[in-house]
Amino acid sequence: MSSDVMDIAFLCPDAAREFVKTNKEFEIIGDVMQNTSMFVFKDRGNPGKIGVSQNRPHQDAIVSENFGANAQMKKLMGTALPYALENGQVDSVLADFTSGFFLKGQKESAATKSDHTTCVLVVNKEYKKSEDFREFIKLYNKCARELSNTNVLAKQLEKYKDMELSPADRHTLGELHIKFLKLSD
Repeated sequence: MSSDVMDIAFLCPDAAREFVKTNKEFEIIGDVMQNTSMFVFKDRGNPGKIGVSQNRPHQDAIVSENFGANAQMKKLMGTALPYALENGQVDSVLADFTSGFFLKGQKESAATKSDHTTCVLVVNKEYKKSEDFREFIKLYNKCARELSNTNVLAKQLEKYKDMELSPADRHTLGELHIKFLKLSD
């Protein structure tokens, strides 16, 4: 991502911090989503070895908060988590809700003790000064308001994945306490 290709990115907090360290023309302007992570368990009574995405310290912190500092974690590429759960390489996974709902297993919010920032907005510093960026912020805030309604979010998730959520999954979606945060104008 560079200023001649892209001016805005939604990234996990860990990737964003690394990105702005090496790309000084960009900055993190704020948190945009919280609590989008969920656990998927084969057996909730025994979380066992928990699969997490590699190079994501914020995920390690979420697992430790929920299961203690000695929780067993297996770090994998994010795209490998569903496969690892299905094939028994791990007993549970910490996944983004956009993929977690479509995995087999018991689903639970990862934000049972506190809110967790799971996405931030990174912006090119020059683009941030533009009228286009101010318009983007207005549109983003409108979408954030709309997606804060669980029914709207469920419909958009179904559309995105071209699947239908079960009534139980719709209930769980509400229990995730996903927050789309407003950005300052």
